[in-house]
Amino acid sequence: MVDLARAGQTPEALAREFDPAAASMRKWLKQANLGEGRRHDRMTTAEHWELARLRCENKQLDLGREILAERIRWIHLHARGTDG
Repeated sequence: MVDLARAGQTPEALAREFDPAAASMRKWLKQANLGEGRRHDRMTTAEHWELARLRCENKQLDLGREILAERIRWIHLHARGTDG
């Protein structure tokens, strides 16, 4: 259907013929254009998933850093307590 829209049929005409809503047709066409590099004003699906993956990884790294910092503080407190 994206090819038909690119060939000149309106989303409204395609919606009447094939049943998806015209808004859905416009969304599919927009996403196809993004995915194929025809538009650059928004992220592609692959970029969206990569960003989500990187955000998740960043949260895990932040948590790991916090755990290590807390462990170092604990070690320093106990090291001072055994000195004297």
